[in-house]
Amino acid sequence: MLFNSWKFIGFFLVIYAVIGLFRRSRTRVIYQNFFLLAASYTFYAGWHTWYLLLIIGSTLVDYFVGLQLGKTADPVKRKILLWISIGVNISVLCFFKYYDFGVENLVLMLGAIGLEPDIRVLNLVLPVGISFYTFQTLSYTIDIYRREMEPTKDLVSFALFVAFFPQLVAGPIERAKKLLPQLQQPRIVTWDDLRYGGLYTVMGFFYKVVIADSVVALGANAFKYTDTVSGLANISGILAFSLRAYGDFAGYSFIAIGIARLMGIRLSQNFNTPYLSTSITELWQRWHMTLFSWFKDYIYIPLGGNRKGKVRTYFNILVVFYISGVWHGAAWTYILFGVYHGVLVMIERVFREKKEDMDIRPVWWIQGLKRIRFYGLWLIGIAMFFADSMEQFYQVLYHSFANAFYQPGDMEVYLMPVLIWHLILFSYHAWQRKQGSQAALLGQPVVVQLAAYVFMISTILAVGFRVQPYIYFQF
Repeated sequence: MLFNSWKFIGFFLVIYAVIGLFRRSRTRVIYQNFFLLAASYTFYAGWHTWYLLLIIGSTLVDYFVGLQLGKTADPVKRKILLWISIGVNISVLCFFKYYDFGVENLVLMLGAIGLEPDIRVLNLVLPVGISFYTFQTLSYTIDIYRREMEPTKDLVSFALFVAFFPQLVAGPIERAKKLLPQLQQPRIVTWDDLRYGGLYTVMGFFYKVVIADSVVALGANAFKYTDTVSGLANISGILAFSLRAYGDFAGYSFIAIGIARLMGIRLSQNFNTPYLSTSITELWQRWHMTLFSWFKDYIYIPLGGNRKGKVRTYFNILVVFYISGVWHGAAWTYILFGVYHGVLVMIERVFREKKEDMDIRPVWWIQGLKRIRFYGLWLIGIAMFFADSMEQFYQVLYHSFANAFYQPGDMEVYLMPVLIWHLILFSYHAWQRKQGSQAALLGQPVVVQLAAYVFMISTILAVGFRVQPYIYFQF
């Protein structure tokens, strides 16, 4: 069930009406959580009923591991329990996500030396959102192991924490110590919740339906016919996919944050005007923020972070970004995407340290050049991300410069739509930063707010739901 569909809107309105019947009491919260859990499982079963067993199994494993961690102080037993949680969750994730990829590449490698192993791919269907809820539930057992939180005995609330439908399949990736207490307490929906929830929801639909879905065909055509279209068309295709990546994923996150807020639950911010960054390092502090916060807390810092010298720091950075590439999907393009960004972050760190030693102060025009440089580097990564293969990635970059740069009609068909959307998006983000909030619209006069809502909603309805799946559903 996709957010950008009338079916989901009807689904949510029914849920919202039912939970509104529950009174503000601890007992009623239990009933409300039962209902929300049932709704979340129904939402997830809409993709693949049997894969619902995976999320239930993961929930039960980590729930009971958490209880046992809370009962024992023995270091050896605690480590065994932790590794049971990690082993079960990561094994299931790797099997469904990487088994076919691993077998295909193993067969190719053995075939190159004359061997023909009888190993077959299983053509597994990847469970939607498995990468997201696996990381979310793992953070629970790791935090208990670190004694940063106490285990809960409330199985229903914990199961809802794992499967909460707004952010179940594409984030934000929440921590139990933030979300669980909200699920276990009476939730009072305030006027601010309605205002912020409504804005984020409408804004999310606008990003997805109007921006991301409108450029899908443009980018896909440029990548499909990369050798026959002009260099300008190829570059425009990459720009279109950059818009799609942001509009699609940020749009989902905003909708998730918005509908959760309408129910009195506050999810974590996941995007913060990332395309105005001045470096790749800054981008990953503003893009998919909950994922990279997870990597930092559970991989980078345990590896030693920046506490064991420069060489080890660079190694840790590369490991984190390599894992991030693997996390995104079972394809060499995703692995290259992760390593590429890891190398860029390492290089930026070297030059940042030299700059700090020289005490160079940035000026506005240098910041502008840095933003242009950053976006150019980001677009190369976007070409990796959306290419179907390493060969297609090479062809897209090669033909961007080897083909005739311009053909009649390129400006109108390819370039103008993406430039207009870039101008609108960048201007809006610049205004948001100046106002100091992504919800800056709520601080404007009522007339301005109403005009903005009328514009966004009418544009969404005029464009219509194309039922384009979200990119991150495949992760």
